[in-house]
Amino acid sequence: MGSLLCAWENKPSRYIVSEQDHMLDTDLQKAMAKKIHATVTTLNTSHAPHISQPDAVASVILHAVSAVK
Repeated sequence: MGSLLCAWENKPSRYIVSEQDHMLDTDLQKAMAKKIHATVTTLNTSHAPHISQPDAVASVILHAVSAVK
């Protein structure tokens, strides 16, 4: 049987670390980002950065898209 690959193993990844997250510890977020070799953006935001800082999240997404063109 072939090996099962996850997208993060062979595709560029991005991760937003939420500095004010009270659900996931910041160090855990950073460890997860490191494990997937992600480009990290740190925002001073809550667990839901797409709600509290939608422009910043959109910027991360758009930058990721432009990087793969």
